Amino acid sequence: KAYTTKGFAILVICLGALVAGMGEVSFSYVGFFILVSDMICFTTSQALTQRLLQQSSVPISSVDLLYYVTPGTLSVMAVGILIIDGPKMGSVVSTMLSDPFPFLAATALGAACNVTATEVVRLTSALIRSVLAQLKTILLVIASVFINGDIVTGQHCFGYSICIAGMLWYAHPTAHKPRGSSLPK
Repeated sequence: KAYTTKGFAILVICLGALVAGMGEVSFSYVGFFILVSDMICFTTSQALTQRLLQQSSVPISSVDLLYYVTPGTLSVMAVGILIIDGPKMGSVVSTMLSDPFPFLAATALGAACNVTATEVVRLTSALIRSVLAQLKTILLVIASVFINGDIVTGQHCFGYSICIAGMLWYAHPTAHKPRGSSLPK
């Protein structure tokens, strides 16, 4: 029953994201396909990470996991980067060499985010990590409204409200678990 409830809650979150996205003037089915592909890859990655961190007979830390996963991830991403940005790589490299601090800071912050995300999966679950990713997206939209003055339509608000309702629905059974039940023993 808990898995069914959580499954429906995730469907509600996805429905909210679809409703909010359909309100975009520049909505593209290619972009939507890329988004769905990203969600499938992200969810698969998080589920495998959870399995490795929580059910492995050999304890592995988040940093060790990233040590083993990063080369494979880099090789897959490099193919896409070379196909899409290959011709522009010269200007990007010259920009990095002229002012390396922003790129070094982004690298350090990215590594910290990856370690934190892996710890969230290890201590809770991949599903919680996915819900937090959706919450992060909503917070970015809210920040964009206040900082950049972006316009949010009624359809956007309705879609984000559906997402938030789905997150609350998902979190309700989780919040009523006995304390510490999701942590590894």
